[in-house]
Amino acid sequence: MTRKEFCWQCDNQAMASLLRLFPKQCHHACQLRLPSLGNKTFDRVCLVGMGGSGIGLEIIKLLAEAYGSKPVFLHRDYRLPSWVNRSCLVVCCSYSGNTEETLSAYDEGRKRKCLLSVVTSGGQLLHLARNDRIPSIVVPGGLPPRCAFGYLFFPLLRWMRELRLLPARPGLSRVLKIVNASVHRYLPETKPNPAQNLARQFYGRVPVLYSDARSFPAILRWKQQLAENSKVFATVGVIPEMNHNEIMAWRFPAWFVRQALAVFFTDKSAHDKIARRENFTARILGSRKIQVVKVPVSGSTLLEKLLNLIILGDWVSFYLALLNRIDPTEIEEITNLKKYLSR
Repeated sequence: MTRKEFCWQCDNQAMASLLRLFPKQCHHACQLRLPSLGNKTFDRVCLVGMGGSGIGLEIIKLLAEAYGSKPVFLHRDYRLPSWVNRSCLVVCCSYSGNTEETLSAYDEGRKRKCLLSVVTSGGQLLHLARNDRIPSIVVPGGLPPRCAFGYLFFPLLRWMRELRLLPARPGLSRVLKIVNASVHRYLPETKPNPAQNLARQFYGRVPVLYSDARSFPAILRWKQQLAENSKVFATVGVIPEMNHNEIMAWRFPAWFVRQALAVFFTDKSAHDKIARRENFTARILGSRKIQVVKVPVSGSTLLEKLLNLIILGDWVSFYLALLNRIDPTEIEEITNLKKYLSR
């Protein structure tokens, strides 16, 4: 077997099956029970979550910025911001329920008498929430957190809509159809397969991922999945911000520039100035013999575009793991770090 062939036997914990079942997970997630806040009110929202538990929060935050009725912030740390108080809804999201940063933020929110809620499958977070009678979205457990994106995102999206923080469009039935079609586009038996083709282009390179701000949650997910599934470095940058600084970094160190792969996520509906900046930046890098790849963003709405990109990235990271001859599910270093911190 050559290094460029997919090592199918490396998937000894069946990551492919989890990716294949993602549409069913999303459909189930749309049927989970949602909590009630009663007559309690708030004037802003603070979302708290780390890693795989936090990517859905990134999308909620972005949708709130684009269409929302109240400010929604995302926090990834132990301590809550100083402005979080009784007038704030704090949503603590941890799939395992044992994420120590999220548990710390929950405890601080309780001390400040914030309006708290949780999204979790169990663990200490659910135990605390039940003792404190905190509104909870309880999702099925037993998955790697990064593979539970549908369970963590869709119930929260539905709840944000019920609370009138987000509009009800696009309809969930339409979104679920988009998810199903997108997953089938990248299944191992699908030929030609864009995800496999991209994985081959990523092989042996350091992906440097660029998009506009509206695609940022998706390319952040790509970075996370490339790290956990493929065990490779990737960096992310947002246009136009990178044009004010990072565009100058494509010179040194020369060994890194030679190994880097500039990946531009291109959205036809992006601001005209963004598209012009992307094109000219790609032209500059191409003139310096830097390999450039363009990934088109597909979908009719912002949510559909993000989901399509996330599904593609999940499959690319899976196939790249097989090219790297590594188990995409294994996360030994993360497990060891959690054991160390627990001691």
